[in-house]
Amino acid sequence: MEQVAASGGYMMCCVADKVVASPFAVLGSIGVISDIPNAYERLKKEGIEFQTITAGKYKRTITPTKKPTSEDMKKSKEDIEAILDLFKGFVKENRPILDIDNVATGETWFGQDALDRNLCDEIRTKDDVILDYVDTGFEVFDVAYEPPLPSTSPLSALGVNVSEDGRRKKGILNWLVRSFVKEVKTELLGDEDFSFSDKDSYRSKRSSDRIMMRDEGESSDRIRFES
Repeated sequence: MEQVAASGGYMMCCVADKVVASPFAVLGSIGVISDIPNAYERLKKEGIEFQTITAGKYKRTITPTKKPTSEDMKKSKEDIEAILDLFKGFVKENRPILDIDNVATGETWFGQDALDRNLCDEIRTKDDVILDYVDTGFEVFDVAYEPPLPSTSPLSALGVNVSEDGRRKKGILNWLVRSFVKEVKTELLGDEDFSFSDKDSYRSKRSSDRIMMRDEGESSDRIRFES
């Protein structure tokens, strides 16, 4: 655990055979919360009445649009307690070493305090763990995911597997852009280029209906694709 393993995060990590946490990692938060904003008083002030039709005594208890009753609060509390029992049972089953009633309070602990409560088995940084594997002869790999370009990509249409090599992908894209710009220039300008009398006046040597404005720099040199 490098940073945070709290609540659902601790539920995921507790299934491990060994839990190693960094000194400043946050562990715990074995608890359940239900947080619902209530706009009943504001709706009442504005003259808005929200009608909800249900079948079943407890189909709706606390909602954002009605004034909760003591019975609603009691039933919601019972539901939350039932979820906590499931949470505690799961953690206890996977880490029987825990004093579950002592740690299932919704609190969180750092490093050594978490170790003292058996929420983890060792305090070490991720780098320390990786270096130990290297020292004992393991090969260590860094795995990264590079999502493929959309199927509508021009490269996909050409049958190019764009996910194989990011560097080749950039090179091909730049080549396509340069080729496209060159073709457009040839189609519009023929073999002749523009001449410029000053920065604000752009004229073609060809007829007036072939005039096109452009920057003095090469357009393709300013276009970049990033993955």
